[in-house]
Amino acid sequence: MDETTFAVRDVAIDVAGCEAAPREERALACQRLQPGSDVAVAHRAYRSEGVDRKTFQKITVLLPASLQAGQSVSFADGAGAKLIYSDGSSAFPGKSDCYGLATRGTAHVVSMDQASVVLDVDADVALISPMQWAGQCEAVHIGRRLTARVVPLDSLGAWEGRPGSDDTIYEEARPH
Repeated sequence: MDETTFAVRDVAIDVAGCEAAPREERALACQRLQPGSDVAVAHRAYRSEGVDRKTFQKITVLLPASLQAGQSVSFADGAGAKLIYSDGSSAFPGKSDCYGLATRGTAHVVSMDQASVVLDVDADVALISPMQWAGQCEAVHIGRRLTARVVPLDSLGAWEGRPGSDDTIYEEARPH
């Protein structure tokens, strides 16, 4: 498994815009980072178990920039923090993906400085299928510590959530 965790300052996620994206892009569009005023902590995981058995998992936690070490914030009201979860096939992105926003839970900032962020996440995410396939997506619970190094937004590529104009969902669904 190929995994990476990173943090980015001065970012946003256009949740309303991702919901308006073509449905085969939604699970990945909701993970796209753009300039803004928040802090994102993101985890990306890729697994290859054969020719057509490649999968991705993406978690992005968006936090208010004012949050400090020792503080917690809720995902419940959507105003304090957001957690976006996506998973699916890297070989066939857009066909069997699942995604969703955390509907309850918290993020607790263990430490945060200019170089790194350590975040404890405990959240429930109700997943949906952008293709509207009944029974395709089940709810997930995320309970984990994310330890991230801070990187600049312009250093990220499609896999991390910053696709270029020539990138497709295939570049977003696997590391390069």
